[in-house]
Amino acid sequence: MELIKSLFPISLKAKDWTGFFVALIIYVIVNAVGSVVCGLLGGFPLIGFVFSFIGGFLSLYCAVGIIVAFLYLFAIIK
Repeated sequence: MELIKSLFPISLKAKDWTGFFVALIIYVIVNAVGSVVCGLLGGFPLIGFVFSFIGGFLSLYCAVGIIVAFLYLFAIIK
C-alpha cells in the first residue's frame, strides 16, 4: 500500500464522488497536455522515439491512476 501511496497520491484523495471527479479531471488534463507535448516533440528524428515512449508511459500512468481512484472510492483497496 505504501507503494500505491507514493506513486498515486492524487488517486487516494477519492474518498467520495467529488474527490473521484477531481482526480479524474486532473488525470485527464495531465494526459491531454502530456500527449500534446510529447506528440509535438515526437516529430524530431533523433529523439522522437524517446518522447513516444514517454507519452505512452504517461497515458498508462494516468489510466492506472484513474483505476486506483475508482478502487479506492469503493473501498476495494484501503
